[in-house]
Amino acid sequence: MRKFYSCSVGEKGKGYDEMNLTKIIESKAFILHENTPQKGDYQIIKESDILLLKYRGNFIAYGEALNIIQTTDEEWNLFAPVKEWFFYDDSNPSIGTEIYGMKDATLGGSQYGTVKPLEANFSFKKIKKINDKSELFKKLAEEFIKYIEVKNMQDKIELLKYKKQIILQGPPGTGKTRLAKMIAHEILKPLEIQLDDILQNLHLNQEIVTSSGKASFVIIGMTKDKLSYIRKSTEELGGLKFSDIQKAYKNKIWLNNAIHNGSDTYSAAVAKYIFENYQTSNCKLIQFHPSFSYEDFVRGISAKSNNNSIEYVTEDRILAKFAKEAYENYIDSKKPIIEYSKEKWVDEQFRNFRDQIIEKIDEQGYFFLTPNVSIVEVENDAFRYIGETWQAQNPHRMRFTDIKTAYLSNNQTRQELKSNPLVSGSAFQHATYYFKILQEFRNSIKSPMPNNYPSPNKNVLRYYVLIIDEINRANLPSVLGELIYALEYRGENVESMYEIDNNNSIVIPPNLFIIGTMNTADRSVGHIDYAIKRRFAFVDVLPTDQAIDDVIKEPILNLKAKALYKKVADLFNENKDKTIYLQSDFKAKDVQLGHSYFLVENEKQLGLKLEFEIKPLLNEYVKDGILNEEAIKEIGTLQI
Repeated sequence: MRKFYSCSVGEKGKGYDEMNLTKIIESKAFILHENTPQKGDYQIIKESDILLLKYRGNFIAYGEALNIIQTTDEEWNLFAPVKEWFFYDDSNPSIGTEIYGMKDATLGGSQYGTVKPLEANFSFKKIKKINDKSELFKKLAEEFIKYIEVKNMQDKIELLKYKKQIILQGPPGTGKTRLAKMIAHEILKPLEIQLDDILQNLHLNQEIVTSSGKASFVIIGMTKDKLSYIRKSTEELGGLKFSDIQKAYKNKIWLNNAIHNGSDTYSAAVAKYIFENYQTSNCKLIQFHPSFSYEDFVRGISAKSNNNSIEYVTEDRILAKFAKEAYENYIDSKKPIIEYSKEKWVDEQFRNFRDQIIEKIDEQGYFFLTPNVSIVEVENDAFRYIGETWQAQNPHRMRFTDIKTAYLSNNQTRQELKSNPLVSGSAFQHATYYFKILQEFRNSIKSPMPNNYPSPNKNVLRYYVLIIDEINRANLPSVLGELIYALEYRGENVESMYEIDNNNSIVIPPNLFIIGTMNTADRSVGHIDYAIKRRFAFVDVLPTDQAIDDVIKEPILNLKAKALYKKVADLFNENKDKTIYLQSDFKAKDVQLGHSYFLVENEKQLGLKLEFEIKPLLNEYVKDGILNEEAIKEIGTLQI
């Protein structure tokens, strides 16, 4: 969010403020002299900041700053030019809106300066009163909505970081799922970005707009350490180092007015784009339903076709799989750089080794471990091997992680591998075959790990977010099983009822957050027992007509949407002085229709929402005993 400043035209009652105002209007800039004893924060005004002119106890105009300059003028030599002044009254520029509340809204203790920084909330309200028809105001309104949304999310984000899992609860239409996604997007933004973040969030031919909005450029090439771009207005070519983008992102220079040169302008633009549009695979969304089970959510058995037979395989589902990914990152983030780098190097070497095994199987149909035992198939995470005389029809699985663990543990003999506490039970039972592959893998490595492999900044802690929509529609104790314990005791092993490779443990790490959404009008909320309620924090997301103001900009449509919202809200009033349609065993905050039913683009959409969404749901409320029979007549009279 850009910064806001009060700029005083002159001290009231001194007689020269009227002359100052004339000069300010003519120059299209706020002006003063360098020897003014109380310049205040003039020097920190930056491009795109907003200046509010204060004149005789009123705010009379606002404008978007271009820069600050110093001239040789003897009387007025400090200028803060603006694109345009937008006045409260163009015919009489001295008229404005009162400055009441400014003292409390002034930041940084700058009470006596000519230029004072102001709170965004206070400033926006004053700007709206001065002139809400300008294009600048429309831009500021969009920015302010985002600013308020992020600010309002901070308490929920802090609660989520503390509790690890929350449930956003409220009646239908209050934007619970949207809010869950917004919280996830905000919490998943890293404090610092890595090269992978840059490459995943940018693409060729992508247009990037500078922070000021004045110019744009298009990405035309990317290498391992920089990108190339072309300026749209001049068609000049330029280059930008990824390290400069990382630095701009870390310091948030587009927010902190720290753009000092042309290179900063482009670094800030790319960093800002990544910050605002950050995309990651670390967020998953799933919706619960009444038949959802532990086997669907945590871990279960699947029937797989293997040649001409059916094989029953235990597989991790979304939670166990996602938790494993998050846990690996959590553990990696705590490892020394050297250890982490070696593991990544081993991963790369093993991928090459795996490809060699695949090639040999493609050539001859198998890869011998012993004269009677051979690998016959390569999966994503394991080799499949079988003996000629074995009674079992299905090949055994040899996990890649066991071989890599044995290599990193420097197991030089079969006995050392067999006694390694970090490998699986299968490796213990079939140590002969595992050791054979370990030797083959070791022989396949032609040169030692380079000293600079990989970049020493990749083992950073990442957050992961799982959004569970309609969380109360499933039988939670049954779906979660033993993980009810794991939700509270993060980082500890819990035993699943199903094993994978002789291991039945599951860990929910501290860097995995869960956001549930719950419709409080749904009577199935009773499925959430006390054990689960104790582990989740419940956050109310309630109906509000403010959201209609925030989204609908067209005045007439806004008024119609708000009027309809109020008529529907009256059906849920609990004021005994008015007609009450809400049954006594319900609370309005749990069942009242939310604002999203009234967020539309045109009047036709509002009519369609009323006839095909709002009225049918209200009539269902009558059938379900939420509203009484007298509400039917009122529902029938609803119109826009």
